[in-house]
Amino acid sequence: MQGKPLVMLLAVLYGSAFLAGFNENLVNMALLSIMGEYGVDSITAQWLVTGYMIVATVVVTCMAFFYRRFKLRTLFFSASALSFAGSILGLFAPNFMLLLIARLIQAVGTGIFIPMMMNTILAVTPKNKLGTFMSIGSCMITFGPAFAPVACGGIVTALGWHNVFLVPAIAMALLAVLGFFFIKNLDTSPAHLDMPSVALSSVGLFTLSFGLAELTANTLVALASLAAAVLCIVVFILRQLRCAHPLIDLAPAKSITFWPTLVLVTITMMSTFSMSVLLPLYFEGALGTTAFLAGVIMLAPVLANTFITLLGGRIMDKRGEWPL
Repeated sequence: MQGKPLVMLLAVLYGSAFLAGFNENLVNMALLSIMGEYGVDSITAQWLVTGYMIVATVVVTCMAFFYRRFKLRTLFFSASALSFAGSILGLFAPNFMLLLIARLIQAVGTGIFIPMMMNTILAVTPKNKLGTFMSIGSCMITFGPAFAPVACGGIVTALGWHNVFLVPAIAMALLAVLGFFFIKNLDTSPAHLDMPSVALSSVGLFTLSFGLAELTANTLVALASLAAAVLCIVVFILRQLRCAHPLIDLAPAKSITFWPTLVLVTITMMSTFSMSVLLPLYFEGALGTTAFLAGVIMLAPVLANTFITLLGGRIMDKRGEWPL
């Protein structure tokens, strides 16, 4: 694939990844308003973000199977339908539980969109330009969370927090129309999904997040949850090393050069996503700023990150070594 078909295919996938990233921070600027309307505390409200990330992560771990098993158009339109349905449910959610369900439905779409974009880039782009195309994809994932606080902060300030769900609903509808014309199927191959591994990863992520969230509120429950998380993670790793069809290929972890990057990326992502929740609460709650101003303040560091990402992609193309 090359020329205009390739450009348009990638443009739709880039747009979908941008929207997936946008949805990650969709409600961050509205957390105070949600807490006030539904009468929930900050620990409960943050599950709109944490729960979203857990579900998205579990889906991402399954994408190696989905990408090989299902055609690209099937994956794209399934993710589009889930993202749109979650946005509409969030727009009209009358209580916190339905709002949380809406976020979890959106998260499934996000878990499909981002690895689908990355896998398609690997499959259809020239290898000597892979760094550039991958860095653009990374920028879309970064731009989404960066612009969500600004756009949603303005919407919350001017129109009320429910209306933040209008943005992804309209954008997803437009992308689905474009996808009908420009998303083309790629080859599929036999694949197997190890359900025990899916269950272990899901329970491990939930108990880890729950334990960390409850650490200051209920120490004994938190420690028990963290112990369960460690147990699930250990069993998950052992199963990946022994089962015939592992959910995640842990072969790269055997290389000593893999670990420094993994640790740095983990620390970076933990800092990014924790600050995306805590800073809006601080700016709006403690400093008394508007949701829009808080979003503008949070935009600056992400734009700096985007610039470095693009630069890194160019360096990768220039100095990277690609097998023939």
